[in-house]
Amino acid sequence: RQYQRRVHGIITMHSFGSAFTYIPKSKADYLHDKSAGRAPMTTAGESEAMAAREIDANIIRISLGVLEDVGEYATGDPFPCPRCGCFFSLHSKSNIVVEEGVAFWNCEFCSNKTKILLEPAEYPTTNSATYVLSLPAKVPEKKIDIAPGIIEAPPAKLEGSVSEIKLSEVKEEVKGAPIIKKDDISVIFCVDVSGSMNDSVSLPTGKAMKYLKNPSRVTRLEAVKTAIDAQIVQMAKESPDRRVGFITFESNVCLIGDGSNPSVMLEKEKLNDFYGIVEHTSNFSEKYISKPIKESSGRLLEKLQGINTAGCTALGPALVAAVALAAKGSAGSRVIICTDGLANEGLGAIKDSPSEQVQVREFYNQVGLYAQQHSLVVSLISLVSSECRLEMLSPISNLTNGSILRVDPLNLSTDFSALLSEKIIATQVSVKVKIPSIMQFTGVPEQYVSADKTVYIQEVGSATRDSLVTCQYSLRPLVELEKNSGA
Repeated sequence: RQYQRRVHGIITMHSFGSAFTYIPKSKADYLHDKSAGRAPMTTAGESEAMAAREIDANIIRISLGVLEDVGEYATGDPFPCPRCGCFFSLHSKSNIVVEEGVAFWNCEFCSNKTKILLEPAEYPTTNSATYVLSLPAKVPEKKIDIAPGIIEAPPAKLEGSVSEIKLSEVKEEVKGAPIIKKDDISVIFCVDVSGSMNDSVSLPTGKAMKYLKNPSRVTRLEAVKTAIDAQIVQMAKESPDRRVGFITFESNVCLIGDGSNPSVMLEKEKLNDFYGIVEHTSNFSEKYISKPIKESSGRLLEKLQGINTAGCTALGPALVAAVALAAKGSAGSRVIICTDGLANEGLGAIKDSPSEQVQVREFYNQVGLYAQQHSLVVSLISLVSSECRLEMLSPISNLTNGSILRVDPLNLSTDFSALLSEKIIATQVSVKVKIPSIMQFTGVPEQYVSADKTVYIQEVGSATRDSLVTCQYSLRPLVELEKNSGA
């Protein structure tokens, strides 16, 4: 097998003699693979269907940590098959034929015969080979059209240049931006301050928290404020160049930023206007978040002190504003959403009817794509004993390689710290996997696979050393194989 990863002009190619195989220990592990960092978000019905389905152990699992360990760079260029796009690898050498002194390669995937345009010294000699294709370039910002109602993700591009990656019996590519050196990313805390955030729990004996009005009880908002307070102090010491800002939401959305300027409330009519929110937030980004945390920490703590609860839950508009603000920061910037309620105001308000739920899912998917395009990591923290409909919001974190956590308010500081300590090793990462024609990808959305189900593409966005990509495959039905072979 062979898989290749690309990071913004750099390809890392790995070759293997056999397929990746992941065998779950149980059906429970299939539904919740702890080593993958988080459980797949499913509804109760979907979970039952998955549990009832026969477990398929053929799962390719790709660790993106290799993007940090590029090793030695190979000479020359990666050589692709002109028909299927798979690259000449260590194991391709067994498929070389020499005719009249000219070397040809019979592709392992499509059997296409191609003259080898490599010098023997440029043949891959190890299972891993890294190629520099071009210097990193800033990805131009593209406007994503959002039609009223149904919003479709852009189709996967399956044909193209050498810079796109495919796999050999299993081949993978990862594209992305250069590894981040200076920690000057933006961190936007998007905090729910709706009325339900005033619900409280007893404070355990010996547990200390700030911002308490009742020394024996702590509200959800007080717990969030205490956790953010600790992160501001920690980042000011350990990551002084980061730019940190707040956005709060209830029935309205308040842009606080880093406290350098007065807070601004979004106009009510903008709560249903995606591009209106993006344009307003982008145009005033320098006003909202202009100083590194080493200069703004004092003002941030003052602003944090004054945050109080009120109103409903305009989560969707606040999320758009937070993503738009973070998008003006460096690649790998983060948005952390902390909420305890159901989105019920403006964009993304969760409805009961099936048709409206489709539109809501498409909205959150589109926000995720917008964040992914700008190399953001969006994580969602939901407080226990609250109803957030995480399955509706999960596309945002899944598309940006963020986390989805459901936590006890008393443990928020630890969870916030864990989220912010994860090092981003590459941005604008994408993965392509190619398998032989006798196999097919299964259990993945149609827009992520080619028509013949032999190419899988996943846009990862930003990646950490622990990031994983998984995809499931199986042999094609015997009837189909016999038909294709002419038997």
